[in-house]
Amino acid sequence: INGIPRLCWVQLGSVKWVRLGSGKWVRLGSSTWVQLGSGKWDQLGSGNWVQLGPATGSSWDHALAMELQPLALTYGNGAPIRLLSNHFLASAEKVGNGVWLAWQVDFPSTKNGDSRLARKPREAGKELRTNAVQKLCQQMPATEWLFDGGHRLYTRRGQRVPCGKHEVQLATGRPPLVVEVQAAGNQGGPRQQEIDLSRLILDPRKMRNKEVLDEIGEEFRFLQVAMRCFAVNDLGLVSKGRRVVNPNTGPHDGEEVALRHGRELWMGYMANLEVIDDGLGGMRCSLSLNYCASVGLLAMSVIELLAHIIGEDWCRGQAYKRKEAAAFYSSELMQTGSYWPKSLTQTLIRTLNSETGLRKLRVVVNYGGYSRKCTVVGITNESSLDKQFWLEERWISVNEYFEQKWNIKLKNPGLPCLELNKRGNCVPMELVTVLGGEHNLMIGKLSSDYQSEISRQTTFSPKERRRRIEGFLKDVRVGPLGGLQNNGIVLTPSMLSVDGHCLQAPELVGTGPVRANNYANSVQAVSPPDFAVPWGLWYLTRDKEGDVKRFADTVQRTALNRGIRLESCNFIDWPRRAAQECIPGRQFETIKEALCEDLSAVHEQFQWPEHSLLFVLLPPQCEHVNNFYRALKMLTETKFGSFATQCINVLDRPDRSGNSGLQLAERKLNNIMIKLTSKLPQYQRGKHLSAGTAHTVCLRNPHWLLNGGTVVLGADVTHNAAGVSVAGVVATRGSDFATYFSELRAQSPYVYGADKKRQRKAEERIIFLTEMVEALLRRWRDSNSGHLPSTVLYYRDGVSNGQFKPVLTLELNLLVEAFRRIGGEGYKPQLVIIVGQKRHQTRFFVDEPQADGKGKSNSSDKNGKGKGRGDQGKGKGKGKEEMNHIPPGTAAGLGIAQHGHLNFFLVSHQGIKGTSIPCHYHLLHADKRLVNPSTKCAPTAEDFENVTYQLCHLYGRADKVVSYATPTYIADHLAELGKLHVEAQFPDSLEDLASVYPSSDHSNSNDSQLKECVEERVRWFNSDTWRKMADSSFQGRHYFL
Repeated sequence: INGIPRLCWVQLGSVKWVRLGSGKWVRLGSSTWVQLGSGKWDQLGSGNWVQLGPATGSSWDHALAMELQPLALTYGNGAPIRLLSNHFLASAEKVGNGVWLAWQVDFPSTKNGDSRLARKPREAGKELRTNAVQKLCQQMPATEWLFDGGHRLYTRRGQRVPCGKHEVQLATGRPPLVVEVQAAGNQGGPRQQEIDLSRLILDPRKMRNKEVLDEIGEEFRFLQVAMRCFAVNDLGLVSKGRRVVNPNTGPHDGEEVALRHGRELWMGYMANLEVIDDGLGGMRCSLSLNYCASVGLLAMSVIELLAHIIGEDWCRGQAYKRKEAAAFYSSELMQTGSYWPKSLTQTLIRTLNSETGLRKLRVVVNYGGYSRKCTVVGITNESSLDKQFWLEERWISVNEYFEQKWNIKLKNPGLPCLELNKRGNCVPMELVTVLGGEHNLMIGKLSSDYQSEISRQTTFSPKERRRRIEGFLKDVRVGPLGGLQNNGIVLTPSMLSVDGHCLQAPELVGTGPVRANNYANSVQAVSPPDFAVPWGLWYLTRDKEGDVKRFADTVQRTALNRGIRLESCNFIDWPRRAAQECIPGRQFETIKEALCEDLSAVHEQFQWPEHSLLFVLLPPQCEHVNNFYRALKMLTETKFGSFATQCINVLDRPDRSGNSGLQLAERKLNNIMIKLTSKLPQYQRGKHLSAGTAHTVCLRNPHWLLNGGTVVLGADVTHNAAGVSVAGVVATRGSDFATYFSELRAQSPYVYGADKKRQRKAEERIIFLTEMVEALLRRWRDSNSGHLPSTVLYYRDGVSNGQFKPVLTLELNLLVEAFRRIGGEGYKPQLVIIVGQKRHQTRFFVDEPQADGKGKSNSSDKNGKGKGRGDQGKGKGKGKEEMNHIPPGTAAGLGIAQHGHLNFFLVSHQGIKGTSIPCHYHLLHADKRLVNPSTKCAPTAEDFENVTYQLCHLYGRADKVVSYATPTYIADHLAELGKLHVEAQFPDSLEDLASVYPSSDHSNSNDSQLKECVEERVRWFNSDTWRKMADSSFQGRHYFL
């Protein structure tokens, strides 16, 4: 077996056996991974086996492990700055009887009938589990036990829970729920696990041992459960994960904020217990508390929700009329009888079938004597009277079925039906109620329908955010303090003070004045295309032809001012066929076929070389416009691959100042030219391109790590792309560190064991990293005189703390394998692995006495020179400075970093609105051979801070310093492009596919069908789409920006 050093293996029949160093033979199962001794090995796509974690035994060899750098006691030497962090130190001095026992609670189900035909039963839901445990513990005081809603029960020491299996009757007429309770054992021992909160009284002598983190991990988990249970059970709040929100609180003094499609804006907090550095090499406990917003939905009937959605158009943005409109349409819908409501147009039906409408909502149906929770997968185009299905050798309508089967006479059979759990399972709308609370709480990345409005409503100044966070801490009626105090945990009332430092901004090089964050209007590209670029312009807007021609002239003049020479525009026209099909209701394939004809006509008529440009003016974003955009990107980057595209969305009506959409678009052209530059090659040789990509700026004095022998890699993975994950990896192509080669792969988000169970929904590991990096290094070698890099900086995005070892240990070995393939056994470049995290809750605020804004603030700052009024920036003061944003380049680590390895926070971007979010960088591997050529010493924390900060200045999409390292930002854009291609080709997600299968969602046959579907999509992208993109002239150019 390739990749396992010094291990013997033999195949006997169809079974493979591996011999360990001790002589013991282990059989390999049919799964993609195997356990050898104490280590787990994973089979890669190439067939190699790589260990996922370090082995503890010495009887056999293992692959490379990460070389974690120790936590620094000193960081950068920039200008010092006093900061406050939203961390509050936690003390366990008053825990008292703080010992709890842990119990494992399972809810086994029994199968009836032939086991070969029986479907795998679903596990009981969270509400049923909670009710069952509550009945089991009803003899104990409520303060003596905690249940996390899953499978872990905690009881205070001295309270006993009856072990074994119990049948708990929850509702009359329903079968009892089987509950099995057993003592949760400690890892590596038979004793029952104990949660001793006194362990949080940290001994500084013990805090230097990394094992302490493992010892107190279960205590942290217990306290998180305690805070969540207190918020839900005692305060009546809504909790999902670590997010707690108040349905009755809006962002402005509790005022309700209505969002689109019946949703509301709910405010709350996220609280997380952490172990951080104490500044002396030890550790301490803290609670990070952040103010947050979520999109929620109140419990109501589906008809009421539909009335809210219909009434939005009537309100025309006037929020105070929404309740009136909802009441009117609700009354109208309840009186439709057998007639289809006029307000239910086909456009509205399409909206209802989207995730911003009714799709994926959690609902409850009440008929047949009990209620069932379901998920909406669609809404029918027909009413209950017209929708029919085949039953017992005849066609029957939904209305007739419910009347005969359930003796239910529908009051409004003219309304459409909802499809619940799977396609074709139709239930009349009037029998369905939307679940409120946590069931339909939106968290994570939001759609554009909500994101812009939430950003507008919740953009607070740093001072206001700090005030709200401190308010949550002090108010036991809504904050997490009560849940901690009940268990003897005391928090400091003030935010944690942190010593930070400001890094010196690097000097940028351009042919004009270059100033970070503001050079788009003045600078010319330092390396523009050395030829006149042929181009044309399409427009799908309603602007007059003369206005569009003037816009084209403005584009040409602006490009020349920025150093790009454009030829006279070859054409200004509509895409004839695509314009006819780009209308509401048209499917993607129809628009794609029409657009393909138009692009073929352009290609044949003008015979453009492989360095041409197509400008496209699009109307505001909507479904059919987005379909046009996806089709345009898909065709130009795969089928044609001969010209880059630049799209601009143009408003279809003047703004409040009377400026037309084209006039507003002209104001964006300077920034667009920065993005456009990197989409073009630097040199032209006939119809073929030589090495080099145009770029706008570069570094004058790069850090010593960014020398000519260094390549910077960036990697990211995006998920839920029509059921697959898409990995993007980029590599700098030269010493400018501003342009990148790219590699994309789709990969299966499912891992199947021998029992064919689905293990996880997303694959964060980059399975094909070896061949991707090998291809990138081969291109790097071709562009750099045949030499391979001596140093590799690998920036990784999207990896959480719990995934560091399983993900990055694997990727470390895949990188080493790529080095071996491209350069042989003797090629061993110096490797550095850095992970950047944005999804954390740590925020920084300038300590008020240190605020140096020129305007006078509301605080007692005596240094303000102007007569401004607080954050408003009036008078002589400057409003942006008075907002007290964290200065760009602010880094902090001492006293706030995580313990155990080198990590730091960096605010690289300039704050404009709201509170700047720092990026948390973790140095997880650094080659010991890496040495500063000047000092002959190993690199310090300051070196990694500065090299990361310099890379943040080289973002090729805008003139702004970005908030996290450019390589990972570019990789994120690349992965999103791959996601766009996959979703354009396969519009159905895996949830949609599962809903049409006749078998159970959790049956083996359904899993096999999903696996086959996933593998088909992965093969299509990797062998067809990406292969065309990789071989096209776009390689090395930022066509994906």
